[in-house]
Formats: sequence, C-alpha cells, structure tokens
Amino acid sequence: MKKFLTITLLTLVMMAFVACGGNSSGKKDKDPTDPTNPTEPTNPTDPTNPTDPTEPTEGPADNCTGISVDWETLSQYEYINQFVATNDDYDPVVLISFFQDMDTGAITAGTYDLAAGDNANYKTCTECVLVYADYDEEEGYAKTYYQKSGTITVDAVDDSNNIKGTIAAKLIEVTIDEDDYTSTPVAGGSCIEIETAAFDSREEECVPQCEEGWECGNDGCGGECNGGCDGQACNEDHQCVAWECDTLEIGEAFISGYSYYAPVIDNAAGDTSLADMLELEFTYYYPAEGTFDLSLSYDDAYYAMFLLEDLVEDEDGYLSATKLYFQESGELEFTEVYSSSFESKGHASFRVVEVDAETLEPVAGGKCYNIENFTWDTVCVPQCEEGWACGDDGCGGTCGDGCGELACGENHQCVTRECEEITLDTSNIEFDDYYGIYSMSYTPNTGDTEIADFFQLQPFTYDVVGTFDLAGTNYSDDEGVFIFIREDNRAKSYFQWKGTVVLSDYDEETSGITAQLTGVSVEEVVIDTSTWSTVPVAGGKCYDIKDTTFTYTAPAEDD
Repeated sequence: MKKFLTITLLTLVMMAFVACGGNSSGKKDKDPTDPTNPTEPTNPTDPTNPTDPTEPTEGPADNCTGISVDWETLSQYEYINQFVATNDDYDPVVLISFFQDMDTGAITAGTYDLAAGDNANYKTCTECVLVYADYDEEEGYAKTYYQKSGTITVDAVDDSNNIKGTIAAKLIEVTIDEDDYTSTPVAGGSCIEIETAAFDSREEECVPQCEEGWECGNDGCGGECNGGCDGQACNEDHQCVAWECDTLEIGEAFISGYSYYAPVIDNAAGDTSLADMLELEFTYYYPAEGTFDLSLSYDDAYYAMFLLEDLVEDEDGYLSATKLYFQESGELEFTEVYSSSFESKGHASFRVVEVDAETLEPVAGGKCYNIENFTWDTVCVPQCEEGWACGDDGCGGTCGDGCGELACGENHQCVTRECEEITLDTSNIEFDDYYGIYSMSYTPNTGDTEIADFFQLQPFTYDVVGTFDLAGTNYSDDEGVFIFIREDNRAKSYFQWKGTVVLSDYDEETSGITAQLTGVSVEEVVIDTSTWSTVPVAGGKCYDIKDTTFTYTAPAEDD
C-alpha cells in the first residue's frame, strides 16, 4: 500500500463536478499529462527513501478557525485505508489515511497522537490527516493543511476496513513535496481546527428477520431464510412446496427503448380488465446469438425477463405495474441477431415469480406463471415499393440510393430542393452541460407560429476545434458535429445535409466556444432511437440557415 500525492484528491471533487456536468465533446478522455493524474510515486518505506521525518518549522497553532464537515459522509476513498468527509459544496474536504501496514492497508484500532514521532510529517506519518480548503474552479484547492496536534481514536474496524472512532486536531497550512511527500509549514499560514467529532464509515449491520420454523422467504437482508427452496416455491407460511403456476400466452413482441415488450394474451394475469406486459430487458445492451440460462440473478444475467401485471397510468401518463414478476428458471435462445441493433429472432420457455419491486426478492406466498414458448421476431422488413429512389424504408434506412444534395419528393423521387431561409438568434445561447448541446431560437417561427422552435449544435468529437464538413453525415456516426432544427418543440426534427462548421476558441473548463456556420442546410428527418440513424422524410421540408458566427461564454456564477 503506497502513499499518494496529496494533489490526487483534487480528482475527487473534479469527478463530482463532471458527474453533474460533462463537456461538450461527450467523448473526451482525461489528458494523461493532467497534473491531477500523476504517476504513482515510490514506496516511502523503500530503504532508498529515508523515513526520518523532516522536522517542520513552527507554524501557527493557536487562534485556529474551526471547520465544518458532515462526518456522516465519511467513506472510503479509492483505497481501503483512505477516508474522505466533506459537505455539500466539497469545501473543505478532510482526508484521513492510515499507513500502518504498507502491504495490505490494514488498520489497527487504538488511540494515536497526531503530532508524535513519525506523525510529525506527512512524509512518514502512519495516521495522517489532511484538509483541503478554499476551492476555486480554475485553480483547485488553494490551501492544504496537515496535522499539528491532536489525537485520532479508532474504536472498531470491520472486515471491509471501515472504521468507527473520534478525532480532535489542529492543522496548519503546509506545502507538500510531490516527490517525497515532505510537509512544510507555510510562513504566516493559517490554522484550522477539527473539534472533537465522531465518525463511523461502517454500514449498519442488517439483522435477518426469520422466525422460528421458517424454511424460506426473504430474510430482509438480501438473502433467503434457511437458504431458500431449491427448485420449489415458498408459500405464505414460509414453507417449501411444489410449484403451482398458471400458464400465460404471449403476443407479438416489439422494440421500445432498450427492451422488447409483448402483451399477455387476454390480459390473463391478475385483473383481466387491465393490461399485462412481458419485458425482455437487455442487461448488456445488445442481443447476442446463443442460449442463456434464466435461473441467474439479475446482476449475473445477460438478459432479464419481467412480467408487468395490471398496468395502470398515473396522472402524468406513466404506466406502472401493480405486481412485478421476475425470472426463476428456464432459458432463452437468440437464433438470429443483427449487429449494432436490437433486432433479433428467438424463443424462450421460463417461469416468473412474484417479487419485491425494489429488491427483486421472491414474495413468500406470491403467484407464479409459466411461459412455455415465447417467440419473437423483431427483424425489421424494409417497406420500399418498386421504383422508389429515396425515402424512409421504415427500418432506419433509405430506399434506393438517396438523393445527395437533392430533395426526396412526395412520390419518392429526387427533386430540386426549395428551402426557406432562417436566421439564428445569437443573443441568447443556452448550453446543456449534460449532453453538450448549444441551443438558441431562430426567426421566422416556422411550423405552428404559436409553438417555439429552436436550433441545436452538438460537438460530439475528441477534437472539438476544427473545420467540419456536414455533407454525407448522419446522427448515428461515431463522432462529428451535429446540427438540428427542432420545430414546434420537437414535433418535427431537421438534420444537416450540407455546409461547413468551424469551431474555435473552445474552453474545456467552461465550454465556451465560437462557431462559424457557412452554407448550412437542414432537411426533415425521422430518427431511429435504437440506432440514432437519421433518415430524410419523403416530401419533407428543408431550411437554409443564414451564414452566421456565434460565441458562447459561460455565464458568471452568482456569489
């Protein structure tokens, strides 16, 4: 177990910001030369690396300012011997590390003087406390503090190296050498204090709730009482009995999102006046040819079967199931699959049992159903008539060879384009930091003039700065710059078919950017959400975007 550069803690907070935000590329990897991602240093216990502490010069120890963190947030950080506690704005951050066993990271209970012996310097400490404070988005943490006095008591250590204890300490502002970790007090630096605080990073121990005589059932801790029933059902009395399951017939499957859905014939499960639905969920994104065991748990399964019984609609229009069922046994086979899509053919026979919607644990005395031969064929058949030169084929592709820079007319023949010109309103640009999209309105209002329209530009590329030719592109491309017009609040979508975009002055920290659009035109499309393919609509409209340059600058944060 090695000691690490203190600056690596900056990645903790930066990860927190990235998780809530992101960058406009949508694909960027971390720069390997980033100083917050240093190479691992040598082991400080190496005999070539002296362990004698560098005695610090005296720093301030009195008149210290108290700090406030939420000690309930204390948790392991990256390694089992390091713990972090902070607050909602990640300023300050307390890092507690134990280097008592450099090989395993094991922590020994006891009370430790934070100023005595090796603990007098971060280079050699075995019980180490650092505090990072005064965070700035551009510069990171302005100040680092290391223990000057105090104690830390570890009362208990569990099997996962989580700890319970108390701490009281004064810390002084220091700099830490990135090569050998020597901590040196800052002349005239400040002093902070952790007043006596209790901490406990252990999870509350779950006590199984199994009554005497129970053979099975959920124990309340993610397990089964008495090991459960191997190959049998668990009845209301928590006894193992033979399965008694009704049989359901399943209708034709269809694709929606990342799942297949198929209706239960005659709504035969539960209340026959309410719809029932079978769901085949892709836990690993795309189907793959082969036969798969359905007796596995959700976490271990490649594909998961759910039965949604008695679907009801809430006031927001969302459907939910009164009861949920999950696979108990059986198998499914994909006999034919299409790469990079959800289309496939296959069949499955299996049993589903009633489960708790949150834990997926079987409900004692719950119902069960057998599905004896569920078959599906979601392979899309193109709907192109003889003689069509263009247009949507209904399967995310184009009939014929397409029209290039011509339009696809209502008769599915290529015709000369006649596009209305629109002008972007660059006075109010909005940036969606989750998807990395720049948006603004345009004039005139197209479609229904009572409903808002907007323009979108999404750089989806490793190299944001550069010149991008829009001709021949598709939203399903692995990378590029993508332009949409969303008409009548997305009732219709238009995607680029020609023009160039030049991106410059990109600021990765703020997502500030300058974009120059030249000769850009968009055409009406349909979007296949399973592949993100954009296909021109036969007889659809098109728009020419007036040549323009816009600059987005991130708004200043409120104090």
